[in-house]
Amino acid sequence: MKRLTVLWSIGALSVVFIAVGIAVLLSIPVNVFRGVSEAVVLSNGSETLRKWADPPYDMLLQFWFFNVTNPSEVLFNGAKPALVQCGPYSYVNRQQKRNLNFASNNTVQYRLFQSYHFSEERSCKSCRETDLILVPHVPYWSVVHRLRNSPIKKTIKRLADMGLTAIGEEPFTTQTVALLLFKGYEDPVFKLGNMISWLFPNTYIPLKMGFFYGKNATLDEPVSVRTGIGDFSRVGQIVSVNGNTSVNFWRDRWSNMINGTDGTIYPPFLTRSSRLPVYAMDLCRVKFFFRSMEMEYESDTDVAGIPAYRFAVPASSFNSSLADNAGFCWPTDIFYPDLQKPDSDGRACLPSGLLNVSKCKNNAPIVISSPHFLYSEDEVVHSVIGLKPDVQEHGSYIDIEPTTGVGLVFQQRLQINVALVNDEDFS
Repeated sequence: MKRLTVLWSIGALSVVFIAVGIAVLLSIPVNVFRGVSEAVVLSNGSETLRKWADPPYDMLLQFWFFNVTNPSEVLFNGAKPALVQCGPYSYVNRQQKRNLNFASNNTVQYRLFQSYHFSEERSCKSCRETDLILVPHVPYWSVVHRLRNSPIKKTIKRLADMGLTAIGEEPFTTQTVALLLFKGYEDPVFKLGNMISWLFPNTYIPLKMGFFYGKNATLDEPVSVRTGIGDFSRVGQIVSVNGNTSVNFWRDRWSNMINGTDGTIYPPFLTRSSRLPVYAMDLCRVKFFFRSMEMEYESDTDVAGIPAYRFAVPASSFNSSLADNAGFCWPTDIFYPDLQKPDSDGRACLPSGLLNVSKCKNNAPIVISSPHFLYSEDEVVHSVIGLKPDVQEHGSYIDIEPTTGVGLVFQQRLQINVALVNDEDFS
């Protein structure tokens, strides 16, 4: 029996950041250089610090879901999932940096508070939080992948499969948008896991399933950043997260490094040769959205008449076979075994454009990509029905006023995928 492996796209999300009130600077005389370099640092009590900690604007977080229209054919016939895109479902994201604590080494520590509120007027005309979406059931597939990768016998796996059926666990689930995102829904596996949590002392088992459950109106872990005092070119650079100067999810020291800013602050006096590293904490790695990479200059542009530089992630950064990306490759034969490419060490990796983040997502079979599998091989794009990648629609970038380093437009787009596997040991 030929094994079928697909990545089903939970949805694409886009973050839009718009800042206003920036003066157009036509040149950089000495007095301007001095004024800007002094104004951009995060000094205690400064106006820059106040606006950085409590921005006078909100972010807009938009979600698109891919509704599975043929679940029975997928399960029983091994058909490709047929997807219909729904959205956008828009949420106003309010951010505040709280509990500020300045240190003697020109750093400041904070905890980020975030809240999300559904905006019907900024969503599609028919979009409501009560809309029902049929999606793969992540807890079910998490159990399947754990058992597939374990050395237990087939008989035990089949008994486990019967147990999943007995408690009502299914490969697909239909839930409202609100429950899928922030509110969460009760799940039999999570409920059982919390009842016997003493058997899993080092495993976090949430009370509910939701892609952003427990993330609304909460404080994130402490983050320390450079204030820029003494060296304004390093303003906003992250020094540590929750006291750690690196992570341990990836395969080498370089990949585990915490580099860059949080994406809301950049140094002034940027040039077309500048490179901008960004650390995405929620994706458990450095770089702009789902790769540890640097944004590069793409083109000149303007925002409301303000000259700006557009920085984006180059397509080469998504090539999993390159030596610079080898540390983010976790060899596995589950995802696209026929498409895997050897990295610089000869180990098989996921195809270009895909990042396995299961190591930092409690081993859930989660893979991150650009929307519609942009920058991936055609066979990946066509592993499901209904995707049309387009760099204008699905690429990520930031437009920055280069003299002040102020971000004008911030488009971060990514896609959360769940790996589905057709295995004869599971019904």
